Amino acid sequence: KASIRTAATARVAVRNLPGTDAASDIAVQLVWSNGRTLDLLVLSVKRRDVRKQVYEVQEWFADVTTPVDGNPDDADSIEGAVTVRVIHRVFGAFVELQAGLSMFDDALPQVMSVAGPDGAGQTSAAVPMSVSSEVTITVKKAPAGVASSDFSAVVGSAAVGVTFA
Repeated sequence: KASIRTAATARVAVRNLPGTDAASDIAVQLVWSNGRTLDLLVLSVKRRDVRKQVYEVQEWFADVTTPVDGNPDDADSIEGAVTVRVIHRVFGAFVELQAGLSMFDDALPQVMSVAGPDGAGQTSAAVPMSVSSEVTITVKKAPAGVASSDFSAVVGSAAVGVTFA
């Protein structure tokens, strides 16, 4: 997860590309579902095992700076799940991690966790089929003093009731 309001350093682990010792050998991009791409600033690279040949396929890491949305309230926000693409410029090869990063607006309420009777996760939870189940959604920065009837939840395409404990 990365905030769209504050730049941060993020480490990207790479396993299926030739290694490198030079940040200039690689590019790291974020790719949104609409095809929009954004190049990230690559600060440094570090190979896990420096005994291997530099360009041998190996595990290595790239430290990058996450982007800041200059106008987070406009229709062109950079919020959402994005693919992380790492390009090795020397070889012209790349790897992608689908939904590798979630860009979020930390000034707004955020779902922190979802828990059901069969499991929990950050954005989803396992529940039994064809049986009513209680699901707990933990929200950070939720407004206080708001009636549960002012909130809604959608499961698939169906709205479901919201209650507070």
